[in-house]
Amino acid sequence: MAKDFIISINLLGKEIEELSYEKEGENLKIYIKPKYGRFSPADVNCETSQNPAENPGFLKLTGRLMARLQKISSPGSLTALGAGIFWSFIPEDDFVKTQTAPEIIGLAAERIKEYFEIPTLAVFWQESHSPTVIKGSIISENGNFLKKISQKISGELRNDKFSFNLGAKNPEEAIKSFFYSLKTDN
Repeated sequence: MAKDFIISINLLGKEIEELSYEKEGENLKIYIKPKYGRFSPADVNCETSQNPAENPGFLKLTGRLMARLQKISSPGSLTALGAGIFWSFIPEDDFVKTQTAPEIIGLAAERIKEYFEIPTLAVFWQESHSPTVIKGSIISENGNFLKKISQKISGELRNDKFSFNLGAKNPEEAIKSFFYSLKTDN
């Protein structure tokens, strides 16, 4: 599996004037020229990062999300506001079974949304805390729909994604309550 090699440089109090590289035989040399000040070896950090989509666990988790995918088909303001809404839920034991973490749900949801050309996808998951917490994220092409959700439910709206925390609840009740709060005009 391919891994990214990441070179991080502490720029505190420095500005980059020039960045370049050259390949010399089997070596790659990276040149960083500060506008002022100097870099020291302590300013440099190297690490590797695996693309989550190349992880077999990622594929398993994505499959579990797809297997539980459901379409909202109830009449009323919810479907009128965001036609084509699909949703899925991942219980906390799925993270253990797939050897993954909640941080990759966003990427899995984006892949499903793109592949199946889903206009709006809501994903809910369970995190083991004390007590268990239900979190969620909605990805949508409909910016107005996301704005309306953000006015009804506290969370974070960024571009085409709204993330939220439903707190410590029974998953089924939390999801039902979430969609009910979107349907009502309170």
